[in-house]
Amino acid sequence: MDALPDAADNQPNDAFLIVVDGDVIARHVLVEYLRDCGYQVIAAASTEEAFTVIGNGDYPVSALLCALPAVGSQSGFQLAQWVREQHPGIDIVLAGTLDAAAEAAFDFCEDKPRLTRPYDPPAIVARIRLMREQRRQALASE
Repeated sequence: MDALPDAADNQPNDAFLIVVDGDVIARHVLVEYLRDCGYQVIAAASTEEAFTVIGNGDYPVSALLCALPAVGSQSGFQLAQWVREQHPGIDIVLAGTLDAAAEAAFDFCEDKPRLTRPYDPPAIVARIRLMREQRRQALASE
C-alpha cells in the first residue's frame, strides 16, 4: 500500500477515495490523476489493504473504486458487499472487464454504471462528482 497521508492533517469534512487495483501502473496513473483533480486518494494494491484502511476508521472514506477482479484473499465483489453492509455511506464504483461488469450487475443488481479498464480518468472524475452531488442532494432532502 502506498504511504498513507497523516489523518490528523485533514479537516473534519475531508474525505478520502480508495482506489483498489493490483496493477501498479493502472493504480498509480489513476491515483495521480485523481490527486491532480484535488481529491485525497489512498491507493490499495489488494482487498486486504482496503479492508484495513476502511475498517480502522482513521480516514473518512467517501468512495471506493475497485478494479475487477481485485487482488487479494477476498474478491472485489466481497469487498463491495462488505462496504455496503458495514459502511453504507461509502459510494462504490466497480471497474473491470465486460464479463466482470456483467457479474457485478448480476450480484448487485443495481443501477450504477460500471467503468472499464483501461480507465478513462475524466470519466472517473465525472462519476465521482456525480456520486458526491447525489449524496449531497439526498442528505439535503432528509
